[in-house]
Amino acid sequence: LRAVGYSTEMIYGGDLNFGNFNLLFSEAGIEKTVGKNDFPSEQLLSKWGVPDQYTLTYLHGEIIKAKQPFFKGLFTLSSHAPFDTPMKQVFEVNNDDDKFYKSVYYTDKELGRFINTLKSSPIWENTLVILIADHGVGYGSKKPRHHPSKFKIPMLWLGGALAERGLTIEQTCSQTDLSTTLLNQLKIKHTPSVYSKDILKSKGYAFYSYNNGFSFITDSSTTCYDLNAKQFTLIKKPVDSLLGTYYMQYWADEFDQLEKME
Repeated sequence: LRAVGYSTEMIYGGDLNFGNFNLLFSEAGIEKTVGKNDFPSEQLLSKWGVPDQYTLTYLHGEIIKAKQPFFKGLFTLSSHAPFDTPMKQVFEVNNDDDKFYKSVYYTDKELGRFINTLKSSPIWENTLVILIADHGVGYGSKKPRHHPSKFKIPMLWLGGALAERGLTIEQTCSQTDLSTTLLNQLKIKHTPSVYSKDILKSKGYAFYSYNNGFSFITDSSTTCYDLNAKQFTLIKKPVDSLLGTYYMQYWADEFDQLEKME
């Protein structure tokens, strides 16, 4: 995006050193990074840092004054454990599931406010807003930890820049597919990645891993493998039960090579 004139910025209401975010954003070519130290101290109201209402307000301000074209990312944090949100209780909270639901209610409310405010500005017509999660959640479900329902996440494309609205894409995909799909839609040349495919042009599949296990899903099949038990814990219409193993091995080999280079 920078190569074709986009300015780039990433915003996170927490510590930019957590999870090597600073290094990640730098290696990705992000020009400007914003963390909790860039917000007033009175807004540091949660364990993680600045609640979503303040970071979303900041993001709106950055968008309104930005020169087009631009790319801005915001990593929310309020709907993450311990789910401390600066809002009045809207329903009874008795356990961790309730705390999670309350936090999602809060973030959803603030996202709605942000979107509605953005819609009222002229910039909405030229803007694409993508909502996507970095991982699933185990709260509110009694399924085993490896179950695909715990890893399923949303991806929504909104904004006046959309040529078509109201479409639902049913194909199996992953967060890693976002970059290739988006760049192809923007007709921007880029270096292909084996971990990212164009959702609109490729066969559907996704891979996810968890502590001591992994899963490979296609549009018609699911396999989950437990590395401790050394056996499949879920098989649903397998096209090839070893696809996940091949993917995991390729990924591990590449990671080992990168470590040796460093």
